[in-house]
Amino acid sequence: MLRGKALYAFVLGAALTLPGCTDGRPEVTANSEVVETSSSALTASLLQWANGTYGTSCTTFTSGSGWSVQIAGGAGTMDNNPLSVVMDNTGCTLTLTSLVTNENTKTTYTASPSIVLGSSYAGTASSFANGSNPIAFYGNAMLSSLSFASNFTLDILYSDDPSLGSASLTGVYTTVTASSFTTDNAAPNYTLSLSALTVSIDNLFVVESVAGTADLTAGSVTGDQYYVDQGTLTASPTFAQIDSAYASATKVTIPSPFHIAASSFGLMSTTLPQYRTIVIHNVTSGVASYQTFYVTFNHP
Repeated sequence: MLRGKALYAFVLGAALTLPGCTDGRPEVTANSEVVETSSSALTASLLQWANGTYGTSCTTFTSGSGWSVQIAGGAGTMDNNPLSVVMDNTGCTLTLTSLVTNENTKTTYTASPSIVLGSSYAGTASSFANGSNPIAFYGNAMLSSLSFASNFTLDILYSDDPSLGSASLTGVYTTVTASSFTTDNAAPNYTLSLSALTVSIDNLFVVESVAGTADLTAGSVTGDQYYVDQGTLTASPTFAQIDSAYASATKVTIPSPFHIAASSFGLMSTTLPQYRTIVIHNVTSGVASYQTFYVTFNHP
């Protein structure tokens, strides 16, 4: 008997409008693009806004002060004022610290570590968790430009000191607004067949021989590596449990065609029933997603 559980990741996006500063010099603001690849229960409708902090060289903002970016469909009062940056303030550093959802009473998922936003994704994705609860998902983020010369984009993948023209004239800050959109970034979606796999047992249900292969057919999204868990994962593991188990496992590059030899399930001389999990991995810009098949080997 086979029971399969597939975990999927998706991409989230946001739209926002940011006001200008009040002391008179031009400003630029961010477009935000949120991309989720986890297998968490988050949806585009749940994400409300992103939070972050300004660095030491952000004109008109105190170092460590907070900003927020409302995501499309988000509602309620954000934790901080909307994100804005003085135009051409190239020294300004922005850091993403958390994402807020509409679960319960505006659940906050904190990034660990916080993501210092550059013009490319960080080398390692950050984990996101609510307080001391288990890791819910991983994320990464980047800015489309660090020049702040015009509207820019904050991509979340699943995450200034201008001079005055004269002593008697105060320039007016020009402000630009941000927008975002949603796209899908799904986890692998193979289908599994055990029709070519045979297991023979004796009168005490002890496995005497195994033969054949488990066969996987690719869907629209493929993986890069896999391993067969030898019974340590439960039928409904969390994303953190799958990610931790995969990190310590011996991985195999997915072959073409995708066949898994019967010997890979480690059934010889074991007594049925036995439980194994096929874990298929994929990664996009440092953010992992998984598909799992929980396989039960029963006796007659």
